[in-house]
Amino acid sequence: MGKVKGTAVAGRLGYVRARHGEAAVLRMVAAITDPAAREQLADGRALKSQWYPFSVLVDISVALDREFGRGDLSLLEEVGGDVAEADLSGVYKIFFRVANPHFIVDRAASVWRNYYSSGDCVVVAKEEKAVTLEVREFDQPHRAHCLAVLGWTKRTLVLTGCQGVTGRHTECRTTGGQVCRFEGRWR
Repeated sequence: MGKVKGTAVAGRLGYVRARHGEAAVLRMVAAITDPAAREQLADGRALKSQWYPFSVLVDISVALDREFGRGDLSLLEEVGGDVAEADLSGVYKIFFRVANPHFIVDRAASVWRNYYSSGDCVVVAKEEKAVTLEVREFDQPHRAHCLAVLGWTKRTLVLTGCQGVTGRHTECRTTGGQVCRFEGRWR
């Protein structure tokens, strides 16, 4: 069973906290189906260095969209983008001033295993104004997670200064694909 680093869980809870307050965070924690994880997160704070069951991230994501979105998981693209901005505007901020989008996306993909215990994120294609990523051999793909990865990819490109960013999730294991594939394009 796959695990997710507390950093990713904290990002989701941080999104909820910033927009909807502490009471909403506690409602998201109450939606966690794993009793031990729910107890560990009872105060609404994830330990960034700890590993949690991947189901925790999914449960929080689905509850978040159900309560604050349309219930179709589309809010998760925004959530993923906001988490990217929070994660990447800290210590990595300097890279965004001097690096091109391909460099940033390469580095971002290479840290996948800092966040997830399974799978790999690989940059499989680079064009002048486009990049394609694949998440391969991930234990438990879920549409909510894929939409967050798409949002993360798009916002990362925006943070590098790309204009007119668009993105697509062109293949998904949850719908029978071999990998989860994400394309980002810009003008």
